[in-house]
Amino acid sequence: MNDAADRAAELKKLQVFADTNDLTIELANKKGGVYEGRLGVHTDHLITQNVGGRKLIVHDKALVGQALRPGQDLRIDYSSKTPAVTHMGPTRNKGLSR
Repeated sequence: MNDAADRAAELKKLQVFADTNDLTIELANKKGGVYEGRLGVHTDHLITQNVGGRKLIVHDKALVGQALRPGQDLRIDYSSKTPAVTHMGPTRNKGLSR
């Protein structure tokens, strides 16, 4: 298979995964989309990002980087020519202090 066919097959498998787990899945908007959340399921060419609730965004590793791994909390910003990938620091618990 070629890369386009591989990506299409991988996307289909991710859609089945999403449907089975009652998730919504969308391709990243490469013309200005900005996404924050934890990376999840990945394939050879694609990686998902949980952006809240039950919604997953699918990113192409050729654009955002092959080294991305599940479990990383990232901000991926497509507003410039090349996507900007920023690691988000740990969130602080904003509970009440006494």
